[in-house]
Amino acid sequence: MSIGSYAKNLSRAGQIVTFATLFNFTVSIAWATEAVFVSGTVFQDDNGDGKRDSTEPGLAEVSVSNGIEITFTNQEGHYELPVNAGQAIFVIKPRNYRFHRRPDGQPDFYEIYAPDGSPDHLSLRYPGLLPSGHETNSIDFALIESPEPDSFSAAVLADTQVQSDSELTYLREDIITELMEVDAAFAIIAGDLVFDNLALLPRLNRLFGRLDYPWYAVPGNHDVNFQAPDDAFSLETYKSFYGPPYYSFNVGPAHFVVLDSVSYLGPEGRILEATPGEDPRTILYEGRLSQNQLTWLAADLATVPKDQLVVVVMHIPVAGRDNPELSVLNGSELLALLERQEHLLILSGHLHRASHHYHPRSETAGSTRPVHEHVLGAASGGWWGGPLDADGIAIARQSDGTPNGYYLLTVTGNDAKMRFKAARRPADHQMRVHILPVHGAKSTGAELNRLVSAPIPVEQLPAMEIVVNFFESGPKSEVHFALEEHEPILMTRSPRKDPAQRYLENLQRDRRLLWPKPKDSNKIWVAPLPRDLDPGLHRLTVEATDDYGQQHAKTLLFEVAP
Repeated sequence: MSIGSYAKNLSRAGQIVTFATLFNFTVSIAWATEAVFVSGTVFQDDNGDGKRDSTEPGLAEVSVSNGIEITFTNQEGHYELPVNAGQAIFVIKPRNYRFHRRPDGQPDFYEIYAPDGSPDHLSLRYPGLLPSGHETNSIDFALIESPEPDSFSAAVLADTQVQSDSELTYLREDIITELMEVDAAFAIIAGDLVFDNLALLPRLNRLFGRLDYPWYAVPGNHDVNFQAPDDAFSLETYKSFYGPPYYSFNVGPAHFVVLDSVSYLGPEGRILEATPGEDPRTILYEGRLSQNQLTWLAADLATVPKDQLVVVVMHIPVAGRDNPELSVLNGSELLALLERQEHLLILSGHLHRASHHYHPRSETAGSTRPVHEHVLGAASGGWWGGPLDADGIAIARQSDGTPNGYYLLTVTGNDAKMRFKAARRPADHQMRVHILPVHGAKSTGAELNRLVSAPIPVEQLPAMEIVVNFFESGPKSEVHFALEEHEPILMTRSPRKDPAQRYLENLQRDRRLLWPKPKDSNKIWVAPLPRDLDPGLHRLTVEATDDYGQQHAKTLLFEVAP
């Protein structure tokens, strides 16, 4: 069933609608007294000039939103919605259509209604919204017909998080240049586009604008205006570049939802109660979805058939460590809204290390399948830290030893799979394999002076183990090793520091260049090296299955000395 026909079953086109009752969700909408009605037409731009000609038809049953309510265009493509100053009117892209791209490559799917721009009293360090100059309260949107297949790929990045022009150059050389060769329907950055320095956004936008496909942004905690008095004005600069902080769009058979999971607490923040052994500290933000956002999400999901794939992208994850800065505090409300959908994937970032989490559904949900949340590793890795490589680019490994990089999302029907791509490394670089002494790998005090093993004396075989960092492993992953033509042997997950990251730390005389420090990783898999090996060369093959069922392999050649 199409989006339009499904919406038609819910409400007559042209009416403002909310769908809270479908989710047992209470909606309370309170518009400020200065709210006005904005109207316009969504039309099919047949000649691609961005202007509506007399022969170009309006498009019926297209979803248009003000960030709280959703309405459907009537048979002439007309819509009308209330809006407050500073809010966005945006179109939820239907399947088989595309938007014009703005000069920086972003899809032209929104318009900010800001007649006077951002309030002067905010005294923002970085420019906010400019006056939009709306004189007639009429906003039209152009869509270009563009057939979309049932299978496609998208590039997904988290935490590009650049703090200087040098780090933007790293990002350009490390990832953006590579993305220019990727065949993708779109790209999306899951928050923390920059590291507090919002003056870098124009250059970042120009670089991503060189991609041959559109790209979308997601707000992160380092993308806010820290001079804002509260959360309501925390994204004035972000909105000036990227529009609404939450929205949705359809591509092929999938429905994508972007959420703002960062709640800014103001310049003074709030004091976080101390846990045993720690001092009280002040936090400036917490993970939280606003009530308006949840209201809008209920309306949005009501237009989506329950058997359609829904992919949610946000910055701060639902899964966390019971820490308000590391997880969405009202994540249970989000999961309650989502659990009606049979096919779900949540993508988040923020933690600068990848992990997989499976959220159980309630007994009344339409599916018993847990909701898979994939917390993505960072494009900036360890905040662009570490020594420079031979090309003059920071190594930027994350604390668990995972390289920095990006992901390729593949959608086929209602199935979604993610595959990690390490920056400037071959596509099959999914793990590192070492043979190391048991005592050296487990002892926090032992120095790892080398990672490439010299020939192993026969008498030392009992002291050696195989250590694998399988970068994207999760609870459903499996890792095996095999020697020569022997049967594979299952390896065991053994959380510890990645040996390659510890080795790098040992090389660094100036510890400030290695950020973050090595931390225990749950992606380390180990097995004892067989003791009955004959002297000579041996081929070790590690085969791994990730949480999506995808197969990976790595081969290592080592020597046993008499």
